[in-house]
Amino acid sequence: MVKKDKNEEYSIYKVQQSAWKAIENDKERTVIALALRQDLKKYICFISPFIFNKGFTFMPFHDEVIQALQDIADQKNTRPNLMLNLPVGSGKSTMVELFITWCFARDKNINFLYTSHSGRLIEKLSKETRNIIKSDIYCKLFDVKLKKDDSAKINFSFEDASEKAGLVAGSMGTGLTGFDAGNPHIDGFPGALIIDDFLDASNIRSQSARDECVNLYNEKLKTRRRRP
Repeated sequence: MVKKDKNEEYSIYKVQQSAWKAIENDKERTVIALALRQDLKKYICFISPFIFNKGFTFMPFHDEVIQALQDIADQKNTRPNLMLNLPVGSGKSTMVELFITWCFARDKNINFLYTSHSGRLIEKLSKETRNIIKSDIYCKLFDVKLKKDDSAKINFSFEDASEKAGLVAGSMGTGLTGFDAGNPHIDGFPGALIIDDFLDASNIRSQSARDECVNLYNEKLKTRRRRP
């Protein structure tokens, strides 16, 4: 574990205090929330010190990833699919978690289907995503509330949201039958199917495992998408 020095801790504390002071004012909070909803990178910059107790460390390639994700939410993407091939420790999963929560801040009526080869991994990712939404700073800014019965579950939805809204999570092979990726009942960006790690690294050289993964996507996961 990397230990932050006192100067860095104080700097994060000052950022947090300054932000809280700003959003205590109703008018300023409205302006800030609007700006954050419009720009994914600004959202990541603003909320990271509260969620991770440190700022997000941006590398040049992060801008390209963030723009690609924003284009999907803004429906400016030219292709229906996006694949992120990034090394371990590059912030891929964190960026996707932040993207999901940012999308819910924009519209709580959307729907995500969130899956992975590993049940343990997808439970972890779903929990981290839910915890961002439950955080004091997120609730204060965006006034989005989880349903009370969903506050500790891997799947969750929101108070006063439409029937198909929320996030459904599960491993690729089980538990996703009958669930949607994307809310077909709303205009604009409906949500998405998100797969974090199709295949266990130990199976990467197994032709049968690769074939099974492709078949699972084509025959099951791909059919869950309710919008292009």
